[in-house]
Amino acid sequence: MNQSNLPIEIRPRHRRTISALLEDYIAEVKNERFTLAEFLSALGPRAHGVTIIIFALPNLILGGIPGVSTVLGFPIFLLAMQMMLGFNRPWVPKFLGRIEFKRSSFQTVVGKAAPYLNKVERLFRPRWMLLTGRYAKHFLGALCIIVTLVLMLPVLFGNFMPALGLTLIGIGLIERDGFCIIGGLLAGIASMVYATLFYGSIMKALLYFMP
Repeated sequence: MNQSNLPIEIRPRHRRTISALLEDYIAEVKNERFTLAEFLSALGPRAHGVTIIIFALPNLILGGIPGVSTVLGFPIFLLAMQMMLGFNRPWVPKFLGRIEFKRSSFQTVVGKAAPYLNKVERLFRPRWMLLTGRYAKHFLGALCIIVTLVLMLPVLFGNFMPALGLTLIGIGLIERDGFCIIGGLLAGIASMVYATLFYGSIMKALLYFMP
């Protein structure tokens, strides 16, 4: 039998971007309301990256407002701890998991954000995927813990770099882009160096003026 005449089903491997994930989730939701726990469960392994972005991104926009980095940093710290311990999916306390979202409102937000997300997502693609694998997540979780602590510290003009690093790491996890992960690592390390120099200068000043 000539194998060339056999029907062959070709299934190209398409990259599911975050905008596609959100749109697919909305299409699958039947009820008018859904909970945060249901949303994270539907995202699967990518939920870590999505949740990190949700809590890190506002610090890029609202950086400098007292208390914002502390409130938004705690959930990231919790998620980073779970990544370091090897959790496949993020766990949230029941009182947070019960938070509800309206499907129509969520669909409106995603619809307005989709054009911008599509433009940004063109910059990222699966590459250097060793840095986004299962074992790499242990290291990334440990680093995110340190960067999150830096984010939560009261450092003058010190919110932007750790928030940027966490956001890039979140995007890298979603898109499986190791190059983006490296960018996040560099931004996170830069934030640690800046925080160390900031508090080091304060200590030197205090020692200088102490009798």
